[in-house]
Amino acid sequence: MVTINSDATIYQALTLMTQNKVGSIVLFEDEKIVGIWTERG
Repeated sequence: MVTINSDATIYQALTLMTQNKVGSIVLFEDEKIVGIWTERG
């Protein structure tokens, strides 16, 4: 599972997703899951 802090930019999230070759990323805030970003194909 690839995660990122919820205050990250979309660019940071997309870069991380590309580096890890994944289509989605889980958003965390204060050690809790607060959302998920996915790429749209």
